[in-house]
Amino acid sequence: MYRNEKRSISQREFDNFIEYMMDFYGAGEGMYEYEVNNGRGYTEDEIIEATEKYLATTNDWGGGDTIDRENVAIILDPANASRF
Repeated sequence: MYRNEKRSISQREFDNFIEYMMDFYGAGEGMYEYEVNNGRGYTEDEIIEATEKYLATTNDWGGGDTIDRENVAIILDPANASRF
């Protein structure tokens, strides 16, 4: 179980979302890795940290959907906002 002051989600849901983020933006594996973070993609730790920040501040968790992914990408780098 992932829990913070705003919400709790299952550990499986959290892990699946991190994997989903890595598929898009992960260093060495993401389909958009060369388009983010100066072409380096993001580490799993960076994605986890941004996801935790998002979960702590949003009231709109969509269960790990595309909107959640895009919002976490913006936390990783505010310049990503222009992509969405």
